[in-house]
Amino acid sequence: MTKIKKELHGELNGKPVYLYHLKADKIEMSVSEYGLAITEVIVPDKNGNPTDVVLGHGDLDGYVNNNADCFGVVIGRVAGSVEKGILQVADKTYQLKTYNGSHGHGGHNALNRQHWSSREVENGVEFYHFDPDGNEGYPGNLKLTVTVSIIDGCGFRLSYRAESDKDTYISVTNHSYFNLGGHGSGEAMNNLLQINADRYIPVEHHLPTGEIAPVDGTPFDFREMKAIGRDLSQKHPQNEVVGHGYDHFMVLDHSDPACDLHAESAETGIVMEMKTTMPGFYFYTANFTSKERGTGKKGVIYDRYAGFAAETQYFPDGTKHPGFVAPLLLKGRVVTEETEFKFSVK
Repeated sequence: MTKIKKELHGELNGKPVYLYHLKADKIEMSVSEYGLAITEVIVPDKNGNPTDVVLGHGDLDGYVNNNADCFGVVIGRVAGSVEKGILQVADKTYQLKTYNGSHGHGGHNALNRQHWSSREVENGVEFYHFDPDGNEGYPGNLKLTVTVSIIDGCGFRLSYRAESDKDTYISVTNHSYFNLGGHGSGEAMNNLLQINADRYIPVEHHLPTGEIAPVDGTPFDFREMKAIGRDLSQKHPQNEVVGHGYDHFMVLDHSDPACDLHAESAETGIVMEMKTTMPGFYFYTANFTSKERGTGKKGVIYDRYAGFAAETQYFPDGTKHPGFVAPLLLKGRVVTEETEFKFSVK
């Protein structure tokens, strides 16, 4: 049984923005109408102590005024970068708005900067946003619903549903940063991680090269559990290209029907397992979080590597490279995807 409490998160443009608190047996989480930001995920550690395992801001102003790190928000229409803002949809080419030469995370008027409508549903909250034709250059009036629901009393599910009145391209994700030692415990690089992916996508200037490369013999091989930061000192070109950290798309093989990603903290004993219908996720290790970007919850300063993100989505810049999974949303059709996170202790 999930208990749901709704309270005022703040005001935006003279309108109230609400924050939902969802509570079940072994998990509490909070989700804001602004940017559909997951602001808290609290689970018990091995000693029963409640531990908040996601990075975030302490109030609504933090989410409105600090967009650089995108703590916990929904990203899109297209997550990641689109080279030169050129979007190929079937036989048509669209020019998206560009900033410093490229288009990233949906642009300046993206989903993470919107006030979403909401309503309570069984075990969760359904959030809705209408994105008009031409916003940031994207074709089609897009209707997007994201439902956040508690599952099994110990985790949560993100269910995405999108439809458009024009052929368009959509790749939406959640941008939560996890640290299973607790959001204020320092670096997350000692969190242990296993990923069921035997391939990844190399990048250059934060854009995919078009290659889908094997993880064998590289720092990107997480098929056996290891500390996230263990191989960052390994000499490899991709270790240098994104600022001495991970910022790469992992191509999931979905070999385990129960789990695509397994993470845990030896200090707290908290275990997280992720499963998704998406073909992969961007693995990002908070390479640029810093005190210059402001404080987090309860006055915590998030330094570099303070968390890791598993941004489930379609292949980055997917319309430009053969073999990439490019999510074309056809006029009048509906696209649905799901991502689940479950927590336990060991």
